Amino acid sequence: MAPPIDLYKNGSGVSNPHPTPIEPGKAGRPVELQSNIFGIVINQEQKIYRYDVSIFATSRPVEDFSDPTVVPIEIAKKTANDHYSSERKAMAGKVFEMLFDQYADELASPVVVFYDRQSILFSVERLKYTGAMFRCLIKLTPAQAVGPLEGLHLIEVQIKPTAENYEMPLNVYKEMDNSLVAMDKDRTIFQFLQIGLVQHALANPQSFLVFEKGKVYMKNAQVFGVDPMETKKLPDGKELKVGAKYSVQLVEGPKGRDRANISVAIDAKKAAFHKPIPMPEKAVNILTGFNFQRSCNSVQIERLNIVLRGLMVTTTHGRSKKAYKIIKVAFDSSHVITLPDKKISVRDYYQEKYNLCLQAPLAPLICVQAKKETFFPMEVCTVLPDQRVGFAQQTAEQMKETTKECAVPPIRRQTLIMNNAEANEIFETKHGGFRVVTNPMKVNARQLAPPVIRYNNGHTANIDMERFTWKIERGAQYLIPGKCDVWAFLLIVRQPQDIKHYKPLAERLYNEAIRRGVQLEAPVACEVVNFERLEEMFQTMAQNKVDFALMVTDDSLTIQDEIKSFERKYQIVTQNIKLRTAREVLEKGKPATVENLCNKMNVKLGGINYSIKINGNTLLQKGETLVIGLGATIAPPGVRLEGEQPMPTVVGYAANISADVDGFCGDFELVDPKLASDQLIGGLVVQRVIDDWMKMCGVGNAARKRPTSLPKRVVLYRGGVPETAYDKMIQNEIPAIQEVLSKYSTDSKNKIALTYIIVTKDHCTRLFRAEINPSDRANKQNIDPGCVVDTILTSPKFKQFYLNSHIALQGSALTPLYTILCDDCKWSMDDIEEFTYSLCYMHQIVALPTSLPTPLYVANRYAERGRRMVVQHLKNEAAAGVNPATLNFLDEDVKNKIVYKSTRFSNLRVNA
Repeated sequence: MAPPIDLYKNGSGVSNPHPTPIEPGKAGRPVELQSNIFGIVINQEQKIYRYDVSIFATSRPVEDFSDPTVVPIEIAKKTANDHYSSERKAMAGKVFEMLFDQYADELASPVVVFYDRQSILFSVERLKYTGAMFRCLIKLTPAQAVGPLEGLHLIEVQIKPTAENYEMPLNVYKEMDNSLVAMDKDRTIFQFLQIGLVQHALANPQSFLVFEKGKVYMKNAQVFGVDPMETKKLPDGKELKVGAKYSVQLVEGPKGRDRANISVAIDAKKAAFHKPIPMPEKAVNILTGFNFQRSCNSVQIERLNIVLRGLMVTTTHGRSKKAYKIIKVAFDSSHVITLPDKKISVRDYYQEKYNLCLQAPLAPLICVQAKKETFFPMEVCTVLPDQRVGFAQQTAEQMKETTKECAVPPIRRQTLIMNNAEANEIFETKHGGFRVVTNPMKVNARQLAPPVIRYNNGHTANIDMERFTWKIERGAQYLIPGKCDVWAFLLIVRQPQDIKHYKPLAERLYNEAIRRGVQLEAPVACEVVNFERLEEMFQTMAQNKVDFALMVTDDSLTIQDEIKSFERKYQIVTQNIKLRTAREVLEKGKPATVENLCNKMNVKLGGINYSIKINGNTLLQKGETLVIGLGATIAPPGVRLEGEQPMPTVVGYAANISADVDGFCGDFELVDPKLASDQLIGGLVVQRVIDDWMKMCGVGNAARKRPTSLPKRVVLYRGGVPETAYDKMIQNEIPAIQEVLSKYSTDSKNKIALTYIIVTKDHCTRLFRAEINPSDRANKQNIDPGCVVDTILTSPKFKQFYLNSHIALQGSALTPLYTILCDDCKWSMDDIEEFTYSLCYMHQIVALPTSLPTPLYVANRYAERGRRMVVQHLKNEAAAGVNPATLNFLDEDVKNKIVYKSTRFSNLRVNA
């Protein structure tokens, strides 16, 4: 074991050179694909000028802003709040119109100006004002103080050149070398084009909503020819809006290598929005027709809180039409207000002050954010428009419906892309020194051959090239069968059931496992267990040395996280089957389902179902390559566990460190979010994984012993990293990993080579078949597994490829992008593409390739398991009387109660 190094310090900070594009791959058969990337033609003689904009406003009747008692509204200030963002952009747009109308001689024609309705303004002409800054005061007339500017009296506008890159030629992207220098140094041109592309939407707030990162939604999509089926209503008083995301990027372009072309990827988007309806109507939608003449119980209040917390509302009583943010829904409908001379109920207060008789006096109250905690009756509140549904405001029903409606097949997606582009008039941009090509780029891709699946005793299975699945032969056995001496079959229910109706399921799984070579005894128990006795059941199994529990759980129970928490606590491997699935197997046979359940069981018991062969060779059997997947779940901004305690970043990892080199298992680690933001977690994971590799040296039977030496190379697939963080990875995380590897190298000849690959689906690029039959199902409309693109649509700066490895059964395939930031192995594009594609067939459970390489796919599952374990541990501790706010999940004692290291699960893929 190598001596530990300080992985919490910054990396070397040296800007290590990253691999640049090399010769494209040649393996596979040629396939023509179409993309959603549109070229942008730049006027090579055009210059742009960038300015900072500040806008202040007040409703007070003052002559200027010198009065210290005047607190101005900062209209140009950015905000993450959707309501305020849309409101301020509409206000800024009106000010912009007045400004360039009244001061055209000092500024410029508005047609040559591109303004983001916040603080950034570009012009293709130098503004005409003299001096260091343009400044003006606009005193609004009654005719002007309407619409977005209603109630305002005075506005001040300041415009000044930016401190850096004030003047810039657009032809910076004319030459390849200059393009890459520009990318590293400054993204001003990208920003200019991004703003220019959505300028029509920004200028028409009555028709469009513009949000961060180029997202544009149509307020009424049907006006622009969008099929009404694309904008269905959702549960909880929500609705879908259709839009698009515009992402400016540099690609090689139609001429391929050694070229750089600026372009825009346009992808169709749908998002859930809160409907602007009265709050009682919203509440009835959330509680499905609840009658507010009755009071709500605690469960209903909690459901209201999930959807309504953080929502912006206004009130319908009184003169003031302020916007308020909901803090919570109060349980007590008769909350008492304290006045200077008395205490009075909310109901009586509204009767006395506003002569308003509340129609639903038993309805819960809305508590809003104001100078102090303020309560409003639900019936005087209305939801404000233009608010997307936040992460924490989603319910299971709404998420399910949204996911279904957002699964748009390719032919419809292409239509929506053009609907959005034409509605936003991006092909008609004038005066900006650029134009967008009307046809998206095509690319000559390749389809790689899949690997061969290898079972025990020479049995193999070939991939069906129509369905991209395979079948295990009837007489074939698992490559490495698992083993379990003591296991139990349990039915977990709310109401009593007869176990005899479900014993045939246990018998079918037992027989299938025996047929596949699993060393399994008959279950020591087949019992019905009430869900309220869950931990008692685990205690009994632990006393009886049960190693594995196969559970059938009532569909109405949401106890998966509790089961996995007790699984970790008592170290009993569990496999959970929904009652609905069990009944389908018993009533309809479902042999494929039984096979998949058995596949999962074998993996959980430490077995390996199959290995893969590529070009006649087993992928990992030589034991020279350590393959690591690393993923992370990072809580959305503002999400906290308890009080002010932040949610730790949960890092999941997986590697071929099980008892066999073809088997992937892993764990998760709880990390300080600050450490995660510094991109230093890779070194932490790699050191732990190599230590685990060394512990497993020589393990295995005579035929399949693990190697007894260190790996010659490490291939790390890293998820969850945006392009903006690539430089940090190159300067910090990769040197940290290389420092770890150097500790294990005995000399320079035995240096462990590192290949470090960022994998992301967080991009806008879509790949389509060149010809699509609209009558085909989604899986036939989508591109096939194995399609790889490593030129034209890829970056001219990075060694990069798109690889579609899975079948998209619904919606449109989102093809992962692979960017190689370090490659000590000096692999050809064919080598790394075929290696990566083969890894997508090693999932072991279902006979289909996955969308990501198995180590990263499994790592992401460990990260998600870890996040759920943290939340469940918090609940367990609270139930035991511990104050959750006192728990520190970065404390080693706390972490060791949650993670799998130092348990028998450390080399088992327990989350299969």
